[in-house]
Amino acid sequence: MTRALLLFVAAASITLCARADRGEVVLNEVLVNEPGSQTKLEFVELHNGGGDLVDLSGWDFIDGGSSPDTTALPSGLEIEPFGFAIIADDTLTFLGQWSLPPGTPIVQIKMSLGNSGDSVAVVDDLDGVRKFHWSSGGDDGISIEKILPLEGDDPGNWTASLDPLGVTPGVRNSVTPADIDAALFEELVTMTPGAPRPGDDVEIEARVVNMGAVAIDSAEVSFTIDAVDEFATISVFTLAPGDTGTVEATWLSATAGPHTLTVEVAAPGDEVPGNDSVDLPFTVAGESDITITEVMANPAGGETAIPGGVADEFLELLNRGDSVVDVTGWSLTDGDGVDAIIPWDDAVHGTLEAAGVVTETTLIPAGGYALVLDPEHASPSRGEPQPYSIPAGTIILTVEGSDIGGSGLTTTDPITLYDAGGTGRDDVIDTFGTPKDEEIPGDRDDDGLDGVPFDPGDGISLERIDPSSGDTESNWAQSSEGGTPGAVNSVTPADIDAALFEELVTMTPSAPLPGDDVEIDARLVNQGIGIIDTAEVSFTIDGSDEIATVLVFALAAGDTATAEATWLGATAGPHTLTVEVSATGDEVPGNDLVNISFSVGPSDIAITEVMANPAGGETEIPGGKADEFVELLNRGESVVDVAGWSLTDGDGVDAIIPWDDLTHGTLEAPGVVTGTTLIPAGSHALVLDPDHASPSRGEPQPYSIPAGTVVLTVNGSDIGGSGLAASNDPLTLYDAGGTDRDNVIDTFGTPKDEEDPGDRDDDALDGVPFDPGDGFSLERIDPSSGDTESNWAESSEGGTPGSVNSVTPVARDLACHELYADNPGAAALADLGLTAVVAVAGTTSVSGASLELYLDDDLNEILSPAELIGGPTEIAKISPGDTIEIVFEGGLEEGRHRMVAQVSTDDRPTNDRASLDLAVGDVEAFLVVNEFLNRPDEDSGQPEWIEILNGSERDIDLAGWTLGDDEGRSPLLAADDSPIRLAPGAFVVLTQDLDKMRASFPLVDVPVLEPDRWETLNNTDDVITLADPRGFVVDRVPYDDAWRGKRDNEAGVSWERIDHRGNPASEANWWLSVDPSGSTPGRANSLAGGFSSGISLEVGPDPFSPDGNGFQDETAIRYRLPPKSVFTLRVFDSLGRPVRTLVDEVGSANGVFVWDGTDDAGRTLGVGIYILLAEAKGESLMQAKRTVVVARPLR
Repeated sequence: MTRALLLFVAAASITLCARADRGEVVLNEVLVNEPGSQTKLEFVELHNGGGDLVDLSGWDFIDGGSSPDTTALPSGLEIEPFGFAIIADDTLTFLGQWSLPPGTPIVQIKMSLGNSGDSVAVVDDLDGVRKFHWSSGGDDGISIEKILPLEGDDPGNWTASLDPLGVTPGVRNSVTPADIDAALFEELVTMTPGAPRPGDDVEIEARVVNMGAVAIDSAEVSFTIDAVDEFATISVFTLAPGDTGTVEATWLSATAGPHTLTVEVAAPGDEVPGNDSVDLPFTVAGESDITITEVMANPAGGETAIPGGVADEFLELLNRGDSVVDVTGWSLTDGDGVDAIIPWDDAVHGTLEAAGVVTETTLIPAGGYALVLDPEHASPSRGEPQPYSIPAGTIILTVEGSDIGGSGLTTTDPITLYDAGGTGRDDVIDTFGTPKDEEIPGDRDDDGLDGVPFDPGDGISLERIDPSSGDTESNWAQSSEGGTPGAVNSVTPADIDAALFEELVTMTPSAPLPGDDVEIDARLVNQGIGIIDTAEVSFTIDGSDEIATVLVFALAAGDTATAEATWLGATAGPHTLTVEVSATGDEVPGNDLVNISFSVGPSDIAITEVMANPAGGETEIPGGKADEFVELLNRGESVVDVAGWSLTDGDGVDAIIPWDDLTHGTLEAPGVVTGTTLIPAGSHALVLDPDHASPSRGEPQPYSIPAGTVVLTVNGSDIGGSGLAASNDPLTLYDAGGTDRDNVIDTFGTPKDEEDPGDRDDDALDGVPFDPGDGFSLERIDPSSGDTESNWAESSEGGTPGSVNSVTPVARDLACHELYADNPGAAALADLGLTAVVAVAGTTSVSGASLELYLDDDLNEILSPAELIGGPTEIAKISPGDTIEIVFEGGLEEGRHRMVAQVSTDDRPTNDRASLDLAVGDVEAFLVVNEFLNRPDEDSGQPEWIEILNGSERDIDLAGWTLGDDEGRSPLLAADDSPIRLAPGAFVVLTQDLDKMRASFPLVDVPVLEPDRWETLNNTDDVITLADPRGFVVDRVPYDDAWRGKRDNEAGVSWERIDHRGNPASEANWWLSVDPSGSTPGRANSLAGGFSSGISLEVGPDPFSPDGNGFQDETAIRYRLPPKSVFTLRVFDSLGRPVRTLVDEVGSANGVFVWDGTDDAGRTLGVGIYILLAEAKGESLMQAKRTVVVARPLR
C-alpha cells in the first residue's frame, strides 16, 4: 500500500475533535478527461455534508481500474463541516491550474482514471465504502459532478459540470441546486393582450419559481418599462422548494413604439443572481397596421443568385388597417445591413410573369398585400420561369441593395421593419423572428431565446399564423403549401371552409351488383372559424349523371353534417362518384370535391379467401408457395365460366386455367372437380399453385377440400409470378376482356385503382393485406360485402379452402368453446369442477340441442357410446351471442385422461368439440414448460425458444414427445438428433433457430434442440402444448401478455414459471423474468432467488433541457421493483398537479423509460422542479418519490 502526501492550501487552525458521522463524507466530483494535452490533472473531490469535523485517518483511497490500487489517506487529514478535500494526481500541477479556497486540504495520490469506463472508491476506518463508476469520462476538461451530494452514488445522481471552468474543486458543484434560488423565466411571464395597441391596459403575470433547496420566506418582484418606469412592486411570501408564486401587475395606457418589459425578483440570500431578471422586448403598434406575415429565406434551388436561391427570397407585408399606408422611406434590417424599401420598376428590375400585380408604387391598400422581392427576381439571365403564382393586385416592392439583407437572408436571420422616421427603436413597425431589442440596426440579431427563426426546409417559407397577433414563437409555422406570396397564409385558419374527405363518404352496399340501389352518405365538415350559413352538396356519377343535390344550413365551426343520396339501379362496369360542396364565401376550394372510383361487377364471382403464408416457410416443395391458394365464390344463381380470366398481385399477370391431373398431379381430395373453368351457382373454386400436387413434395397435401369444389390453377410457375407476400400483396381479379380497369371483377387487400396491372400494389391506406401468421389464411367475413379492411379476418381454423369461411356466421352454430377444470388433479370427477362453455356463434337461436361428455383415453378422436361418461344434457334455447356453462359430476379413476365435450350436430361441426387432458389424483409430474421467450430481441439476433423441465423423479426419454399448440405439434427431437434421456430436475431448450440460440445465449450448457418444425409463438397471446409419446397433453400453457395488467413483455424478456407443479394455465404462476439479462434458459428461474423488497429509482441526466437542441433533451428513468409487481410512474408539477403518466399499471421487474419533458397533451413543460411518483402494487403497495429538474441550458 502506498502512502499519500498531505498539503494545505493556507494555514487555518488545527482543532482536535471526536470523529463525526462517517456517512456524511461522500465522493463529490471526479475529473477523468484532463483538459488539452495535460496528463497530471486528474482529481477526486471529497465533501463533508455534515456539521461536524471528520478525521479521515485510517481511510483508504482505491483507484479501481483494471489493476485496482489502494492508497491509505494520510493521518491527520480532516474535512471541516460542509467542507471539501481534494485527492490530486499531482498537487503542484493542480495548484498551477486551479485555485482552492483557503484551508482546503489537498492530497497527492498517483492515479490513472480510464476515460472509457472506470471507478474510484474511498473506504472509511469501519470499512464503509463510497464508490462511483462511470462508463465515459466525458468531454475534454469537464469534470463529473454529483447533483445531490448526500443522495447516493448511482449514475443518475452524477452529471457533467456546467461551470465555465469545467470544474469546481473545493466549492459547491455547479449542478447542485442552491439553498436559496428565486428564479424568473421568460416562458413564465405573459402579457395580455399579446400585441397591445396604444392606450391599451396591459395585464402582466409573472410566476416566480423557487429553484432552491430550502423555502424562501419572502421575495419582492418589480415590473419596469424601458428601464425607467417602475410601475409595480409586489411581495411573495413563503415559497417552498419547487413551488411557484404568481404575481400580477398592470401597465396602464400603453404608448406606441418598441418597449422592453423588465421583471426582476429579489430574495434575501439568493445565491443564483443569473436567473433573477427577465427582459421582454415588444412593440405597441403605432401609426401603422403593416405586419410582416411571411418570410421566404430558403427558396428552392440553393443559395445561388440566379436562378433561385437568394433571387427568390421575399418578404410579405399585410395592411391590417382600414386605410391606405404609404411605405415610402421605410426600411428593413436582418441585423447586418439596412435596406431601403423602394417600388418595383419593370424597366430597372425586369418584367414579372405574374399578371395583374401592381408595381411602381409604395401605397398598400387597406387589407392588401405587398411583396418585397429580391432585385434579381425577374432578371433576364435567370434562365427559368419565375417560381411564384402571385395574385393580381399584390403590390410589388424591392430593396435598393443587391439582395434583401445585403447578401441575402439566412434561416437564422430575424427581420426588423422600420417606418420613414429612421432606424431607432422608436421607428420599429414590426418584427419577424424576435430580434434583439437594440437601438443600432446592426445589433438586431436573433435574441436566441426561442425557436424562431428556424429553417423550414428547401423551398418552404415561414408564415404568421394569426396576422393580428404578435411576433412570438407560437405564431410562426412552416407553410403547408411551400409558400403563399400575396395570399392568405396556408397556416391561417379560413373564415369559411366547407370540406369533404374521401374517408367520410360511404356507399352501401360497398360492392354493388347491377340493379342495386346504392345509398351514399357524405359528411360535410366546417373547417373554418365562422358559421356556414348555407352549403350545397351535389352527387354525380361519371361526371354527367347528377343524382342528387342536398342543402345544409347553419353549420357551426368544427361541426359536421351528413348529406344523403341514392343512386337507383346501378349499372355494370367501372364508375366514378363525385361529391362536391359549394358554400358562399368558401376560401379553401382545394377540399371541396371528392372522387371515388368503384366497380359494379358484371358477375357474382368474389375472392373469399387467400392463403399467402402456408405452413412450412417459403420453400416451394413441400409447403411454402406450393400450398398458396385463392378461393373464389360464385354468389349468383347461374354458372359462371372463368375461361380467359386472370389475376395480378401488382407484379405479374397470371392466366387462370383448369387443373389438369396429368400436367399438375393428382389431388388427394376425392370428389373435387378438375378439367373445367365452369363454377356452379353457390359453389367455391380454388386457384391452387401449379406445384401443389407435385410428386416431389414428399409429404401429404395439407388441405381437406370438400367434394364438388372446382380446382383451378395459373399458367405460370407460381401464383403472382414468384408467390404471394402475406403482408403486402393485394390481388385483382380480371374477366376475359383484358386487364384494364373496366375488366376488374373483384379485389382483395384494396389495391391501388391503377390502369396498369403492374401498378396495382397495396394502396397502404388501411390494414389489409396483413400477415395472419404461419399456416393461416385471410377470410372474407361477408361474401356479399366489399373489399374493405373490416371485412377480412384471420381464419379461426387456419384455412377453409372450398368451404364456408370460419369467420362467416352460419345460421345454426352451437360452439363448444372450452372445457376446463377448476381443480385439476382432484381425486374424483365431482371435485374437478369440470365445466363446458357453450355459446351460439351463428345467426339464429338454437334449441333442442344437447351436450355429451366422453372419456377418449385411447386418443383416437372417435367418440364411441362406450366412452360416454356424462350426458346427454339438454341445452335450453340460446340466442345469438349468448353463452352458458354446463357442469359435469361423477367419478373418475386416478390417472391421466382425455375428456371431450361435444354438442349435437349443427351447421358448423368444426367447433362442436372441446377437449381437456387431465392428471387426476396423485400422478407423477412429467415434463413441464418452465420458461419461454415469445418476443425475442430480433435486433440482436435472438430466436424464439421454450425451456422444458423434467419435474418427475425418474429419467425421461425424449423420443416421441411433441411440442406445439392447439392446432398441431412436432417432435422435440429432429430426425437427425441423437437420443436424449433427461434426468430429474434437468432442462432441455427447444429453439426456432439453433445457430441464433448459440450466438445469443453462449453460456447455456444444457441440450439445445431445433425441431424439424417450429410453431411460431405469437407476441401477444398463444397456447403452448407439450404431449407425451401417446399424444396425451401433459402440459398446456395458454399465455397472454395482458396477464394481471402486466405490460406487453419487452423484446428479449422471457416468461418464467413460478412453481413447476402449479397450474400451468394460471396467470398467477407466471411472471416476466427479473434476471438482468432478461431470461434464464437452461438454469433456475430468476424468481426462485431473492430480490429487492423496495423500489429503486434512478434519473439521469438531471437537470435536463428539452429544448430540441440535441443535448440532454430527454432524461432516462431507470427502475427496479420487487417481483410480481404492477408498476405506475407519474410526474407532478411543483404544485402537486399531475402533468404526465409515463407508465400505467404494467408488469415488469426492471426497465427504463425515457421522458422528453412533455405533458400528457404533448406540450413541453416549463422550467422548474417536478416530482416523480413511482408505485408498485404487489402483495402490498409501495411508493417512491424523487425530483427531476427541467432547466434551460446556459448560453
